Amino acid sequence: MKEPIHKKVINQSELLSMLNWYSVNNGRPSIVKSYLLEWLMGDNRGLQYNNIKKLPDSSIEPTIGYIARILFNGSTIPKITMKSFDDCLKDLSRKGYTFEKPTVPTVDRPKKVTTVPRTVIDQRIGDVEHEVDKFIMNDCRSEFSMFKWLMGHNIKSVDAKGYVTIFQDSAMEILQTIEEPINKEILDNYSNLNKTQRRRYHKFLMSIVDDCLKYVDAIKKPRRKKVKTNADLTSKVQYCAEYTEGDLSLNSEAPENIIGAKQLWVYNTKTRYLSGYYGINGSGIQIQGTTIKNYNELTSLTKKLRNPQQSLTVVTTPRSIENIFDQVATKPRNAPKRLNSDTIILGIECTEKT
Repeated sequence: MKEPIHKKVINQSELLSMLNWYSVNNGRPSIVKSYLLEWLMGDNRGLQYNNIKKLPDSSIEPTIGYIARILFNGSTIPKITMKSFDDCLKDLSRKGYTFEKPTVPTVDRPKKVTTVPRTVIDQRIGDVEHEVDKFIMNDCRSEFSMFKWLMGHNIKSVDAKGYVTIFQDSAMEILQTIEEPINKEILDNYSNLNKTQRRRYHKFLMSIVDDCLKYVDAIKKPRRKKVKTNADLTSKVQYCAEYTEGDLSLNSEAPENIIGAKQLWVYNTKTRYLSGYYGINGSGIQIQGTTIKNYNELTSLTKKLRNPQQSLTVVTTPRSIENIFDQVATKPRNAPKRLNSDTIILGIECTEKT
């Protein structure tokens, strides 16, 4: 039987009558889906077309397909019905995006199929798809800003990342109709757009992707910087904890006390050099690994002790060590920049040398 005669504008009663005719005569799921896809392509709804195309035929409500057929034939339906129809299309588009065909294991090599849960996309994705449809209908031109839209709707970061996947996939598809080698099968789906329009379409989709990534970075909370303790900063310091030679017995101070010190005195048990370091700036002496930093290299000196057992027996405070150092007659040199396993940390002072 021939399809019902389509009027330019039909009321609700006429619509119900036409839906009943299609239900009786063309109710097969494959026909229903073909009606819907035919109208989506003709109405330049590329994103919805691609998503809904993935769905099984049985997932399309017959009424949706019939209404699409009526619209395709040039009729205008009541506004309230059209709004419900659009809402159903958005829902189908979301389902199509997240739809994955079940993997059937082979008989010879059975394989356990694990399904990875997809990111739950914010329900407002349909609003963005509507902007894309408007872009296509307006000769592939638009002032739409995805970044402003995301900010205005306070979209979560996880949803914005989901948008990236959606529109990046679409952009990659349209790119196959622009750059060689051209995918003719995909090109047929965009036959309503010329090459210039397809280039604009690709650029528009990529601008949406870029705005999503920009938005994710903009709302990302700065990572809290881990504060290292003095023990952490001096964990790799090499030093001699204690030293005994004859009547001389020396014990090192804790290396973590070096951080921020204004004065540091060390003694190398192997070379017999006594070294003094004077911190600069407000942060005092610092240490990285075994390297001493942030000290005055001009005033920080080292001298070799001729008789350390006699000189160091009276060590009590950094001030007493400084007095011993001043009395040593050997030639001073620049203090070494590193500590080692032969180094005794004799004293640490918290006041700068004047």
